[in-house]
Amino acid sequence: MLIRDLYQKYQIMPQLATHMLRVAGVGKLITDSWNDRELATKSVIACLVHDLGNLAKFRLEPKYQDEWGPKQEKLWTRWGHDAHEATYGMLRELGREEYVAYLLAEARLYEIEPTKEDFVAIPKPALVVLYADLRVALNGVVSMSERIADLAERYKGFRAEERWGESLEDYVQTLTTINVKSITEKSVTPLYDELLTYTI
Repeated sequence: MLIRDLYQKYQIMPQLATHMLRVAGVGKLITDSWNDRELATKSVIACLVHDLGNLAKFRLEPKYQDEWGPKQEKLWTRWGHDAHEATYGMLRELGREEYVAYLLAEARLYEIEPTKEDFVAIPKPALVVLYADLRVALNGVVSMSERIADLAERYKGFRAEERWGESLEDYVQTLTTINVKSITEKSVTPLYDELLTYTI
């Protein structure tokens, strides 16, 4: 199934689709230099599906209620109110348990103070999702420092990523030939059409 068809199947909000495409764009630029093309592709696909169930947690603005309120209710009925569990449920329905494992590995790092050893140990697709997602703010791709500041402001306080975001970026830099700090909104936007043709 093409990613564009997947997004249609699960009625992904355009804003959410754009977020996942941004994250995948960062992931693609990082993995373009990898010799293991299968692993690179899996890493990008993991980015493209990492938030499939996020409609479950959205507080819909009034302007979206008529169109998306019933879809959200349907999602809650089928998958529950936990966005992560909704995502895992969708992937399991597709028979893609491998991607559930990647996303669970990524999520676990938010529960600890990850070190370089933790970054090395997790599957590369999980690592790519972790890093790429941390580079995407509400309005686009930003630097790691901007993203950490954004999280601190949005959540009104300390975020664990302040401790390990830069060390994550340093490690990811060792895995690619591109200067990861050079990845911007402008560099990922042209990749959207191609990313929508990835197959899961």
